[in-house]
Amino acid sequence: MTTSTSVSLADAQELYSQLKNDDSIKVSIVYNTGINAQFEGQEIEYSIADLNALSVQIIIPVKNIEDNYIIISESFARTHNLKIYDYVDIKAPDTYRYDSKGYRLGIEKEGKNCTLQIACIIQDNKMMYQDAYIDIYNLDFMQESAWVNKIYINGDYQYIDNKLENMKNDFPYLKWANYSDVLMINNRDIDNRYLMIEIVVRILVIIASIGWINSLRNIFLSRVKDYDIIRMQGVSRIRLAKIMVYQIITYLLNGTILGCIIGSLIVEALIYRDQNRLTFDINFGIVYQMIVIMLLFCLLLIPVIRKICNKQLLSQFSQK
Repeated sequence: MTTSTSVSLADAQELYSQLKNDDSIKVSIVYNTGINAQFEGQEIEYSIADLNALSVQIIIPVKNIEDNYIIISESFARTHNLKIYDYVDIKAPDTYRYDSKGYRLGIEKEGKNCTLQIACIIQDNKMMYQDAYIDIYNLDFMQESAWVNKIYINGDYQYIDNKLENMKNDFPYLKWANYSDVLMINNRDIDNRYLMIEIVVRILVIIASIGWINSLRNIFLSRVKDYDIIRMQGVSRIRLAKIMVYQIITYLLNGTILGCIIGSLIVEALIYRDQNRLTFDINFGIVYQMIVIMLLFCLLLIPVIRKICNKQLLSQFSQK
């Protein structure tokens, strides 16, 4: 569950309190602060979360949560060479004074240096690409500017749906969906992005095919004398046309194979850098489509091939 608009911290706490008072459901909350903490002199993005409630819901694989626990992302742990149960010194953000118009006036309270213990390390996407989750009861990191990122609710879906509908009178900004709805929306978004990538790839293939066909045309025209010598050796027009077609196919396959290898290596390097794992997965459907598109463009070379194969040799050499 989330909210359609930014909600004040007081309203968010009231909403969370009402949900937690219902023993029929399990609920946890994650706040975004919009302000960075500091670790080893560098800023880190963090969220405030009810770690104990997340543990009860088995959203994080940790039991017996304590206030000084911190959850970090895999990329953050890899960057700083951190492991589970390590202690880290995190400086909480400063608290600022603001005027009636919301302009920052100055520091009201300097952030405190806190020593926290790493309880677990979680994949980046499961932490919504934040560097760290800090416990909700660690008040040094809570900010008045915090807002609700997600509220996770476990229980009977129909009961939860009715309860949230009733709560919309007091909290009209509520938005929620069950796991199936979220999965469907995410899959739809991924499909839409993948479709856009396919469209861009096809456009790039068409542009590349135009340049490739123009280059082949220039190559064939620059080799007219070589083809004439081949014809003088007794090679027929049909045989010469086949030789030129074989050249086209050789160029096409070599370029496609090398492109797949180089492209796959680049993608694997990027995946390995982000996720520290290798997964070779080539979409041969797109490769086949690329080959078909380029073969169709090869039809534009038919007039050039016919012109070269049907050239009158005697007239050319008589001019020499």
